[in-house]
Amino acid sequence: SFIDEVNERGKGVVQINYVGGAPAIGSQLTVVQKVAQGVYDLNSCTGSYFQNVVPEADAWKLLENTPTQIRENGGWDYMNKIHNAKNLEVLARHHFGTNFYLFLADGHAIDNPDPTDYHIFNHLINGDGLRVAQADGTAFAGRQWRPGDVVISRFLLPSSDATREPFSMLVGMYRFPSLENVPVLDEAANPTADAVVIPLND
Repeated sequence: SFIDEVNERGKGVVQINYVGGAPAIGSQLTVVQKVAQGVYDLNSCTGSYFQNVVPEADAWKLLENTPTQIRENGGWDYMNKIHNAKNLEVLARHHFGTNFYLFLADGHAIDNPDPTDYHIFNHLINGDGLRVAQADGTAFAGRQWRPGDVVISRFLLPSSDATREPFSMLVGMYRFPSLENVPVLDEAANPTADAVVIPLND
């Protein structure tokens, strides 16, 4: 294993003592905090688990370049500078080029083979009807959806004191990379709009 190889080749220099996952190490949402405090020396997890320490870490999941490319274009150094300010150091990423396997129990076959990639858009509209902020992101892969699923995605939008109330949020979906809109459907599955309008000042 990786740990065995490091411990064999790193005798007298570095050794890895694998403590384990939760609950042995506590909540996965606090592990990186403990790394920053010196309780643990090394941790492997996704950026979603330590946005409470480094909110910018969530940007990793939007990468379209290879690790080699982001090292060459300065992206790696930039992200490490942000982590360094929180007493953290990014050593490597193992999410690029890694196959994702989903194992299902007997009788639970995926019955939605839709291969389309969907993106969600969020537009903050001010009282003048102008878009003052926007955040787009990938949705959970449609081919993994099942009837009755509820998918929750979080988006952070910058705000400005110069904008005027009342505010509303325009939320919708589109196919990627074609950018074709996915219409909002009514209970009879008839298209009714391009997006959902959510008032924010009521």
